[in-house]
Amino acid sequence: MAVAVIKSTISIFGGDPNSFQNVSIGFVVLMLLIWVINLFGQSTVKYIMNLSTIGKLLALGLVILAGAFLLLSTGENHFGEIDTLQVAGKNVVPAVTTSSFVMAIVSAFYAFTGFEAIASGSEDMKEPSKNLPRAIPLAILIIALVYIGVVAVAMVLNPRELLETKQVVAVAAIFSSPILRAIILVGALVSMFGINIASSFHAPRILEAMARENQFPKWLAKRTKRNFPARTFLITLILAVLVPMAFHYSTDNLIILSATVRFLGFIVVPLGVIKFYLGRNVEPVLTTNRNKITDLIFPIFSILITLFLLYKYDWAAEFSVTINGVTSLNWFAIGALIFGAVILPAILFVLTKNERKKAETMLEK
Repeated sequence: MAVAVIKSTISIFGGDPNSFQNVSIGFVVLMLLIWVINLFGQSTVKYIMNLSTIGKLLALGLVILAGAFLLLSTGENHFGEIDTLQVAGKNVVPAVTTSSFVMAIVSAFYAFTGFEAIASGSEDMKEPSKNLPRAIPLAILIIALVYIGVVAVAMVLNPRELLETKQVVAVAAIFSSPILRAIILVGALVSMFGINIASSFHAPRILEAMARENQFPKWLAKRTKRNFPARTFLITLILAVLVPMAFHYSTDNLIILSATVRFLGFIVVPLGVIKFYLGRNVEPVLTTNRNKITDLIFPIFSILITLFLLYKYDWAAEFSVTINGVTSLNWFAIGALIFGAVILPAILFVLTKNERKKAETMLEK
């Protein structure tokens, strides 16, 4: 999302959104701006997040309404052309294989990423036990309806323009009206900026929660006088800069990577549910009725599906980069992933283990 908002902003002001230097400078500016906004406190973050939600719904709602009006007034339907579209003599939509189907699922899954992080910020929310169970399913329903509406309109109205456009906000290309394009672009920009703010609110609190559970060093859980988790924020900010740089700010690669990482993370959820069902939890859990179908069979089924998707995933394409027409393995990206997924957690684990030993020694004394 940071890459998208930077490229969109550069495009609006007539710059080159594919320039590595331009995007890098924009990244630094954006991260500093997000840092300042978070320092102002939760009320400022809430205001910007609400504004971004309104902006996104208005922009996407406009796409659906304008597209529906054009379809009804002109009667044009280009949906049947999708399978025959070609670019450079090759079909844009390839033959369906297991691998392409898996990549399509992963790409579609990106639209629903983020729900797993909502609860991490519940401590700073208003009546989370009451509001979160209402907000999550309602949000999933709204997102499903909006995304299906936008995709349907785009595919029927002008699929070729959608696929061939070089615009950052591709859906704006299906309309010829410059006013409509401008409104959609600005709405998308406001939306993406708000998503960055939302991520900057939730992501640091994930590390903070792990620190409070003694999974990471305790000093990570300390906040500033303004109740701001500055230490965990700094770590997530550094990773937020390094990972997109490693993939040369390729929006497509980052979208797929973001969804794939969540697939890996989601394996933990069904394993946890199974442990709770078998009564092998380390800490106490809520007392509730247990159901073999929902608490054992469904989690096992979801693990098998996830492992199958990961097995069929096109890892070579994800970790390759094309520069000057030459495709090679992106070792910088591979190194960044190893650092973020293995080395950094290992360092934090060692530090946490040392803290525990010191605490145990103090208790013994």
